[in-house]
Amino acid sequence: RKAEGEMYDSWLLGLDTSGKMIWNKMLGNRFDDLVNKVSISAQNEIYVAGITDAIVDSVAGQAWLYKLDANGKNIFNQRIDMDEVVDFVVDPDNKILVAGYSKNTKDSTFTPGLVKLNANGKMLWSRAYSSKGKLYNLAGDTSGIAYAAAGNWIFAVNQAGYLKWDIL
Repeated sequence: RKAEGEMYDSWLLGLDTSGKMIWNKMLGNRFDDLVNKVSISAQNEIYVAGITDAIVDSVAGQAWLYKLDANGKNIFNQRIDMDEVVDFVVDPDNKILVAGYSKNTKDSTFTPGLVKLNANGKMLWSRAYSSKGKLYNLAGDTSGIAYAAAGNWIFAVNQAGYLKWDIL
């Protein structure tokens, strides 16, 4: 919080190899903004993802992903059509596979989903799966196959997000 009574924003620090701060940046919007993952690409681009515009003890927020350069300068700030980003992986070609979930308001269940973005944050595809739960972990391999875990369900998808195999 910047001040008492204000909502939470995310604070990102750039440190040199000795731990000295070289820059700092606040990430966030009007309401609470929480980070679930930070990753740095081979090109030293910084990816930060989580949930934005959440209101404490009330309305769920929306999934988001920031991409910054090595100096903390914003490349893009992208809202994603799901409730929260829980994990993501960046491919060698800088495409971003985002894992998360959407909450079904009618029955309070969760639908796992994947979204693929290009290097500029533009959505390439989105998949919601019929199994229930939240996607918790995501990993990719050099052939473009992604592996995901959602509760008691693990599965692999191809580069287009279609199931290759799954196990309950």
